[in-house]
Formats: sequence, structure tokens, C-alpha cells
Amino acid sequence: MTQAQARENLETVMIVEDEQMVAMCLFDELQAAGYKVLNLTDRQAEALQVAKAEKPHLALVNIALAGGDDGIELSEHFEGHGDTGLADQRTGQPGQFGQDSGDRLHAQTL
Repeated sequence: MTQAQARENLETVMIVEDEQMVAMCLFDELQAAGYKVLNLTDRQAEALQVAKAEKPHLALVNIALAGGDDGIELSEHFEGHGDTGLADQRTGQPGQFGQDSGDRLHAQTL
């Protein structure tokens, strides 16, 4: 297996956080633990686009985001839309993405 193939097989995490220091600490720690961490975002609309395009396995979502965006609302939106494959850890209701029903993306509010 090449290094590029190994990177593609990593569990992918998306961080939605408006506190830059918190986001960078999470990014560094998750990357050091062996996860593929997507570029950081702090806005709801961008997070939705990233989730649809990248299909991460986990989204860590802050409750209060930049521009007055609501992280709980974002998690609930993820939960209610199967196309993103996101679910809210508080309810345990997973969504599905793609055609592989075994892939599930979970959103955890911070």
C-alpha cells in the first residue's frame, strides 16, 4: 500500500469551531492520533458543503459558531438529511450517505 492509499483509508474528521485556538488544538491532536482532519470551518453553510463533498466519518461541532450560526441547528440539520450522512450523537439517529448504508457520519456538539 502506498502512502497516498494509506491516507485515503484514514477515518476522516471535520471540525466546525469558531474559536481558532480550540480548533487548532483539536486539529493537531486528532491528526497526531492518526485521523485525516479536514480544513477547519466555522460557518454552517461551509460545513454543509464540506460534509457533502468530503463525507467525513465524524463532525465535531461547536454549539455557537461564527456569524451567529447555531451548532445545534447544524447537527440537527445533519441528522435530518440522509444525503450528508450525519447524525447527532445526542439522539443516536444516524443518517446515511452515498450508496453504502454502512458508512455513517456522526456529529458531536462541543
